[in-house]
Amino acid sequence: MYSLKLLMQKCKSEIRNLNAGDKMVFENLYGLLALLSIIPLIIAYLLKPKPRDAYIPSLMFIMSIEGEMAKYKSTLKKFVKEPLFLIQLLVLIFFSFAIASPFINLMEYVHSDNTVIIIDGSASMQSTDVKPSRFSVAIDKAKDFISKKTSIILAENVPVEVLREGSSKDAESILDTIRPKATTTNIGDAILLGKEILGGKGRIVVLSDFANNEGTDPIIIKKMVAASGIFIDFVPIGGKGDNIGITSINIGNEKYGFTIRNYMPTTKTIKIIVTTNGKKTTEKEITLRPQYSDFFALQNIGKGITEVSIEDEDDLEVDNKVFINVPEVKTRNILIISENKTSPLKVAVSAIPNTKVKVLRTDPPEFKNAMVILGNIKKDTLVTPDFSNFKNYVESGGNLVIMASEDLNLISPPLLPVELGDISTSGGTVKTEIINEFTKDINFGTVTKYFKAKEKKGSVVVARAADNSPLIAYWSIGKGKVVYFGINYQWSDFMYNPSYPIFWLQLTDWMTGFSNIREFNVKTGTISLSYGKVKTPSTTIYANGNILLDEVGMYELQNKKIAVNLVNEKESDISAVPQNSSDYKFATLPLKVKKDLWQYLLLIAMGLVSYELFYLKSRGEL
Repeated sequence: MYSLKLLMQKCKSEIRNLNAGDKMVFENLYGLLALLSIIPLIIAYLLKPKPRDAYIPSLMFIMSIEGEMAKYKSTLKKFVKEPLFLIQLLVLIFFSFAIASPFINLMEYVHSDNTVIIIDGSASMQSTDVKPSRFSVAIDKAKDFISKKTSIILAENVPVEVLREGSSKDAESILDTIRPKATTTNIGDAILLGKEILGGKGRIVVLSDFANNEGTDPIIIKKMVAASGIFIDFVPIGGKGDNIGITSINIGNEKYGFTIRNYMPTTKTIKIIVTTNGKKTTEKEITLRPQYSDFFALQNIGKGITEVSIEDEDDLEVDNKVFINVPEVKTRNILIISENKTSPLKVAVSAIPNTKVKVLRTDPPEFKNAMVILGNIKKDTLVTPDFSNFKNYVESGGNLVIMASEDLNLISPPLLPVELGDISTSGGTVKTEIINEFTKDINFGTVTKYFKAKEKKGSVVVARAADNSPLIAYWSIGKGKVVYFGINYQWSDFMYNPSYPIFWLQLTDWMTGFSNIREFNVKTGTISLSYGKVKTPSTTIYANGNILLDEVGMYELQNKKIAVNLVNEKESDISAVPQNSSDYKFATLPLKVKKDLWQYLLLIAMGLVSYELFYLKSRGEL
């Protein structure tokens, strides 16, 4: 038994070392031990009682001769004469081999009924170095991979699923409608999405120029996904294209810088044309050496939409123009109601650009301000202690900041998003709870005293004291907002912190809806939150949440115009080609596919068992 075990282990080791090719091998060698069941069958037939011979005198001579001849015949003839024995022998053999799970590796072309097609939708795929464009060629090739169930992913800087497990007709229709975008690409994330769609079995085909990629290296993702049993092919598109493009924009204080790069192997002279609100304002020529970048600047280009374009014949048009939106900036009137005419609060707010600050000792009958700040006030400071004028102001869209002061808990404004208690002198470090538009990059320092407080239902707490009392909280009332700012400059060291004026700038911008010029000028691939009608450079859509700004040009969303530009040095480099690696090569070669044989052996064995029953019945033994 021990030697038999060693023999089996040796056989298994030898089979693992075989280059399977088209040879039949066994997955479960121990299953061959079932062949030992043949031995009892043979013994049973050998011990089977022989029929008794009766000798008739007239035939005795002939039968004696036959008896002598039988001595020289093989004993196996006894078994051949018995069909039932042969049937049972074959049943045991086929069952034994089925248990051993035999299989062969065949070289076959892979045809999957479930395919995910990933098409690179980045800006470089608009290149015309192959006609009519890289993207058009990719679409034509993608149609060759359509299967019974086809999913299609457009690989932008985030993967966009355009079809999930559609029919071949659906897939062909979708491929005829999708267009390349002006973003970078993220092939790795697209492959992982494809793997999720397949659920473990099928094929992924990636069609791309593999020129530039965000995220994880596609080769690493490819090998990881292939190891899970999914067939994945990379189909390279395009070659080395010629291009000159605008690769960066630097927006400063009324000064705008642009970088233009020549990716060609020869020196080129190009013309730059600048138009503002449809009128040409500047035209100049520059000469660029091969693989060289140059910089030019514009100043005081004026309010509105400015377009900078280069006149050049190259293979990529999408980076030949950029847009800049310089919005109209209105002066914001801010009212501070305080017993102190001068304070660190006034200094910080007055430093905010495009802002006019006024300080009053009491509240006016009505407010015509973008924002009102209640600073250091006393119990008898306000003319309307019931806050009815403040309530009307906020509900109609006004913005109110209520700052902690000595008598604030005695006044207890009903508009506060917190319920105030007594003043605590325990002090401590201010804990920021939420990082948002007005708390980012802000260090609130420490407080020496503060109001013990509890947030009201519906309010948002942004910062807390050591005992979890809210120090900064806000909520919405009607169309406006109310902020409780519990860090009085007399009760903390925050006023000495460089973050102090930045905080008031960010808070004022957030409350009044003022946007920095950079928020009107973004790169393609930016995700923006929008609801309702959105005008893109090519069409009009209706948004209900996040939208991907993936075209170069002007977007209009929520009454705001946004200039969107590619400006990506790597994406503009269409001369880049993937490494000379088999990972980036696609060929219609057959793959080694495992074919199991045990099912067929089991079917044969079952068929023999059925025939055995039929045979026994025909002999009258059933």
